[in-house]
Formats: sequence, structure tokens, C-alpha cells
Amino acid sequence: MQVWIQLEDAKFLAPIFSNLKELHLQEIFPGCDLKWTLLYLEAAPFLNSLYVKISRHICGLNRLQCIAEKTNLLREARDFKHHSLNYVEIQGFQPEQTLISYTRLVMGRAVNLKRIRLRCKDECERCDRVRERAGAPMRSAWSEEEKNLVRAQIVRGFSPSSIELIMDDMDLVCIDNWFLVEI
Repeated sequence: MQVWIQLEDAKFLAPIFSNLKELHLQEIFPGCDLKWTLLYLEAAPFLNSLYVKISRHICGLNRLQCIAEKTNLLREARDFKHHSLNYVEIQGFQPEQTLISYTRLVMGRAVNLKRIRLRCKDECERCDRVRERAGAPMRSAWSEEEKNLVRAQIVRGFSPSSIELIMDDMDLVCIDNWFLVEI
């Protein structure tokens, strides 16, 4: 079921989201500050899984940019702890400061987090055709330098734990007890 919800204070959303176990937030434009998503996390105390999909489709970019100009809502994240969230997936992840900061923010709130999956690719066959027609280069895997930078930025300042950090195009590595797994 798809539902459109206007941003409200968490106390107003709590009766609606109180028993929610899984939340999918989709078609979020690149560059959007994702702090507003924590409002839903706060309103859903029994949420187990959070899926965030950043739309990086070049085949529909103009449509999303038009929407983005109207809906880039910045919300300050309140300081709270979430005790049920154990899985977060961000599709369309790129090594951008906004997404690295958001990942760290969720890690700090979700005290029982077990796994984070950061998926890079979110393009379709239509995007490939647009790239091909424009003569644009196809996307390539991250370099080792980019991988190491992203790893370091995400885990910096957190005490080692058993959070499994899964990143597309990454090799299996263990940094203290942070696991990076290739899918």
C-alpha cells in the first residue's frame, strides 16, 4: 500500500505508525537532506526495517528536480534512541556528504542496529539508453580510495560493534568488528 503523508510532528504520527514494522521511503531526489525521515523513525517505535530509495534515474531527472524545488524540507533531527530498528537499506547511495552524514545519524539513533545495506545503483534500462544516446560513459565501480574513504567516514567515532555494513561493489573486509560485504 502506498500512502502520502505530510510531514507532521512525531506525536501526531505516532498513533498511525505505532505498530509499523517496515517503512519504504521512495523516489527521494538526490541532494535531499534526509533528516526529515527520522520523524517517521521516531513515530514508529516498533519499526524493524527502514528502506530509503534515492532516485538517480537520468531518464526522469527533470521531473524529480521540479518536485525537489517544491519539497526540499529541512527538519532538525531530535535526539532520541530507537530500540527496534535492526535493518536499514539505502538504495541510490553515493559517497556524498549528505548520505554519509545521514547513515551516521541513523546509526547513532538505532541502538540495536544489526545491518546497513548501501546500494549504489538505481538506474534502469531506459537510463542506459539515455546514456548511450548521449555518449555518456557508463558508471563504473568505486575505486579502492573511494571505498576506504566511505568506510572511514561512516564508522569514524563509533565504538566497534557487530553492525554489518553491506555496500554494493565492495569486497569482504572486517574493520574491527564492522563487516563490509559484497553482494
